[in-house]
Amino acid sequence: MRKSSATSVLSTVLAAALATPLVALAAAPAQAAASTQAAAALACELHLGPTTKSGSTIVGFGSQSQDCGTSGTSTLVIQRSRWYGWQDLANTTVTGRGYDAYVRYNCSGTGTHTYRTIHVGRTIGGSPAFKESNHLRVSC
Repeated sequence: MRKSSATSVLSTVLAAALATPLVALAAAPAQAAASTQAAAALACELHLGPTTKSGSTIVGFGSQSQDCGTSGTSTLVIQRSRWYGWQDLANTTVTGRGYDAYVRYNCSGTGTHTYRTIHVGRTIGGSPAFKESNHLRVSC
């Protein structure tokens, strides 16, 4: 009877040991998928260069490291500081990754103002992403 008891206990312990790794293995694909989605959301990175003036043109540029959001796009906007806040003047859509997109605004005859470029988008998870360039005060 002792041998039977020991065999029964051994069988129970062995069954429990074998069941645990199987449960862990069954959960692994779900954990890997969640980890991949989190990494993709974090990979959406906006890049932005300095805002400059060339002749009578205000120029901004930027890129994205991964496709951002469900549409895979982000937006560059040149803005001018006004008494009521920032005024959007020109914009362009950034698509894909790894190359610079440019946005330009002809400021000829507008006087002296402060300009900046912003880069806005959304991560794959839907969180907003935002970058702001230097502020450039110039006369046009």
